Amino acid sequence: MTAFPWASRLAKTPGLVLPIRSFIGITERREEIDKSEIRRSLNGSAVVLRPLYGTLYRTTLSASGPALHWTPAFSGLDKRAVYRIASTLHLDFSIPAGGTQAVLTRDPVPGSVFAFLADDFDERRLPLAVDGRTVTLAAPAARPVFGGFLPFLDCVLADRSAGAAEIEGTKEWSMVFEEQHA
Repeated sequence: MTAFPWASRLAKTPGLVLPIRSFIGITERREEIDKSEIRRSLNGSAVVLRPLYGTLYRTTLSASGPALHWTPAFSGLDKRAVYRIASTLHLDFSIPAGGTQAVLTRDPVPGSVFAFLADDFDERRLPLAVDGRTVTLAAPAARPVFGGFLPFLDCVLADRSAGAAEIEGTKEWSMVFEEQHA
């Protein structure tokens, strides 16, 4: 399958068949599943309850418009299968001043990890090495470091839909994936 560079990560998702004119203008949205709750204790103070397993995400992929001619091959999608989606939305990490390492919350897409000094207006990239989920700066930074990466998300298919407008000649589709584990 030939893919445009900006869609190549999604088009290469194993088990997901996207015809050439089905992935033009894909939008990705991500939201937390099981967000933390705030409850009141007996004395009235706020208590934050968080899931023990960390943050999991619900990712919605959708596309619509006149350039879209096809929908993904929904008939071949197995709702029990796990799909490893290479996200196009960054997750972030930070390294305190004087530190050299951070552990990422998800496996990074190769080549997507970056870091710069948090107060550097030019956002000059710092040299770093990535080993699995561990990011190591070449040298300790004198100031705090901000970084980001594109994560792989291991998800199951929760929902899918498609639509078309006959008069306008447009199509639209969406798929909702829920992350299985972090």
